[in-house]
Amino acid sequence: MHVSVAILTGGNSSRFGRSKQLHEIEGRPLYSMCYEKFTPLSDDVFLQGGFAGADVDVRGDIVSGVGPIGGLYSALMNARHERVFVLACDMPHLDPRILTLLLEHGESELVVPKWRNGYLEPLCSLYSKTQAPILREMMDGGVLKISRLFTKVERSEFPVIDDWIEEGLISKDCFLNMNEMPDYRD
Repeated sequence: MHVSVAILTGGNSSRFGRSKQLHEIEGRPLYSMCYEKFTPLSDDVFLQGGFAGADVDVRGDIVSGVGPIGGLYSALMNARHERVFVLACDMPHLDPRILTLLLEHGESELVVPKWRNGYLEPLCSLYSKTQAPILREMMDGGVLKISRLFTKVERSEFPVIDDWIEEGLISKDCFLNMNEMPDYRD
């Protein structure tokens, strides 16, 4: 597949209480679980906003201190391929089949899964490098919400997650993320 996979590892983990990316499940750190799931699907899988001690491809942030939008921008700038699957490192149950489902929207520059209730999953989405200048402009203007990008991209799609679950294409806990320590489930 000609798509880069960027695993966002930035953030303060303030609600979690300690570094999420290093939190272990079944003896493996979260970042490693994500990395292992997607390396068979791409020749360009990397941690974005990495940390000391990581034993995988780590690429530093170009812009920091602005939240997830800075990680997304940095991932697009650091990726080798035009299309970039961006995911947060705190989703231990993420099914790698999600990438294939997103890539089925081949003509779209932006593919963001959404729930029927309207909630979006911007940190498990497919972006295009063409969006990097838009993100830069947004950051320079103090606009730090990734969702503001979605109105600026013409060819975008928002496939419904609930449909994928009902069709058995992904598991119901695929998008479960760990924001607080009680969210931890082995």
